[in-house]
Amino acid sequence: MRRRRPSPATIIASFALFFALSGTTIAASQYLVSSTSQIQPSVLKSLRATASSAGLSAVTYASAVGGVEAESQNGTTVRCPSGQIAIGGGVYVNSANPLDSVAASIPHIGSGSHVPNEWEGWESNATSSRQQFTVYAVCASASGTRVASSFIKH
Repeated sequence: MRRRRPSPATIIASFALFFALSGTTIAASQYLVSSTSQIQPSVLKSLRATASSAGLSAVTYASAVGGVEAESQNGTTVRCPSGQIAIGGGVYVNSANPLDSVAASIPHIGSGSHVPNEWEGWESNATSSRQQFTVYAVCASASGTRVASSFIKH
């Protein structure tokens, strides 16, 4: 049985693959950061300062129970403790019925505040009986907090 010789295209493609893989290996061994000793101390110090100064403290949770009549929609708002902002939240519908669902779960800027300090949740109830839902807010103290200009006021 006679062996076929590889075509010139196969030889060129094999060389190209070899060089591509060896180049990646060389680059990874020279430029991959595998230890903090490879990073300049001034960069590490800057990163640590940024992380600690932007950190949140005193994370708490607040909740409020709301009710919604049959075949209607209703909302409830939960306020964070004084001096804290709402950094997250959600709504728990106390029913497994697919006709009972969350209509909205949004941050809210409460009266007298310039940052979101409340979480608002709405339930849509298409069942034939009254339902309950719980709105949760994740709150945190954050000094010098700024809200992005893209925040939508509700």
